Amino acid sequence: MSPNNRYANEPALKTLEKTGLAAGRAQRPSAPRLSPVGFVLTLVVMGCLAAASVLPVVKFPGDAGNYLGHLAAYGLATGCLVVIARLRAWLAALMLFAFGVAIELVQPYVGREAHIEDVLANTAGIVVTWCAVALWRRVSMRRHLASTRVDW
Repeated sequence: MSPNNRYANEPALKTLEKTGLAAGRAQRPSAPRLSPVGFVLTLVVMGCLAAASVLPVVKFPGDAGNYLGHLAAYGLATGCLVVIARLRAWLAALMLFAFGVAIELVQPYVGREAHIEDVLANTAGIVVTWCAVALWRRVSMRRHLASTRVDW
């Protein structure tokens, strides 16, 4: 800051200089912190998915509901982790994908069969929900911006 600057004592300028925005350096926003409620919700969601994946299940021949169940369960889990627990979408997606693969690797040891189709259905549920959350956030941001617009 130069000594000839007549705005040197302005509080707003001092705040901008402290944050680095006055010098043109944008700072990356800090990551949202996982609250205790969000942490408990994450554990509950992951526990429910694990229990549903390793407990014995009755199979019906040609049952497509199995894959729809995977899609719905992992989609719901993604939505809970992103919207309610406030995890970053990419982190929730990566965590659930890895969890789904790990569960499929464990299933043969607990008397169930592992299927690549289950992993694909899990991934589809994650992707569909991720896209829905991204679209919802974009639409809500546009509504917010439109409601705060000032016409001169």
